[in-house]
Amino acid sequence: MKQKTIIFIVSAFLSIVANAQDYNSIMNGDFKDAINMHQNGQLQQSHVKMKSLAEKGFPLAQFELARNFDSGMGCSVDFNEAYKWMSKAAYNTTWNKVPESVRDFQGAAFFYLGIYNMSGMGTSKNMAEAVKLWQKGSTYSSPYQANCYLQLGFGYQRGWGGLDKNLSKAKDMFKMASDLGDPDAPYYLAEFYAQGIGGATQSDSEAFKYIKLSAERGYADGQCLLGEIYDNGYIGQPKNRPLAIEWWKKAAKQGNSNAIGYLTELGVSW
Repeated sequence: MKQKTIIFIVSAFLSIVANAQDYNSIMNGDFKDAINMHQNGQLQQSHVKMKSLAEKGFPLAQFELARNFDSGMGCSVDFNEAYKWMSKAAYNTTWNKVPESVRDFQGAAFFYLGIYNMSGMGTSKNMAEAVKLWQKGSTYSSPYQANCYLQLGFGYQRGWGGLDKNLSKAKDMFKMASDLGDPDAPYYLAEFYAQGIGGATQSDSEAFKYIKLSAERGYADGQCLLGEIYDNGYIGQPKNRPLAIEWWKKAAKQGNSNAIGYLTELGVSW
């Protein structure tokens, strides 16, 4: 899944210091130190400083601390701690005191909380709660907004968390995620045009357009399927094995087992 880097957080803070006097001492003190330590590979020291800021109620530090516990950056992986700190970040009431460019991280926190509830990491599995959290996260204009729409698309498609199955709403969610640049969403959106479901008019050309878009954005399943289309001449495309191999290689490099199988059968290395 796609993440804003900690370096981007620094640049975001640099743009708000003049508007948020209360953050000056944090930005120029422990937070800056934590960033520098992280960039220099001093992950444990960075984690300690970030934890100190999180405990003082600094929302971005709470978000970053949760990600540390989620990924084991400077600490042991601990999903209970990750969930605890992500919850604090999501519901921190001080987000409304900072500019919108930084406030977007609150939407990221809601997205991750949804994933934790869906998977049962750090909390009990609760799909209904996951859906509510993604609905909240989708209202924030952050890179994670697309992820929230994608998950809601699955929710309406499969009836998750008490949602009524609604293919039209599922299509709309996938379309919004796709329009925001998500690489997976076009792959799932293509099915609606391939089959003419969810209010979409059946169109091989539209289906191909979205599959190709997904592949171009780097989604391995989309790359593999695009290879199959070129190799077999599906949905109105001329057969083109060299082009199929090119896309299978891209998918194989990401570990796609089907693409690896096709290349192995052809005796092609990648």
